[in-house]
Amino acid sequence: ATLNFDFRDNHIRSTPVPTDNFFTSNGGNTYNLEPIFKSPSIYDFSVFSTSPLIGTANFTTASPFGIESNARGGSPDKGAYQF
Repeated sequence: ATLNFDFRDNHIRSTPVPTDNFFTSNGGNTYNLEPIFKSPSIYDFSVFSTSPLIGTANFTTASPFGIESNARGGSPDKGAYQF
């Protein structure tokens, strides 16, 4: 069976950084940057204003709203939360 995955506009932690087309052909991915989550130890994956995830997703493929129903608009953030 053939599996097709589209990894686009994701933040990925990986050592080494992947170089095959599975991760790189669609673009928009970022690798190994500190996402600056507020409190991951208590599962709060919202981000601070200094996060490199803010405004880096593609508005044509991102969900129109974040997990807390915040509109993403023309400059969406990577991840479930929209700052």
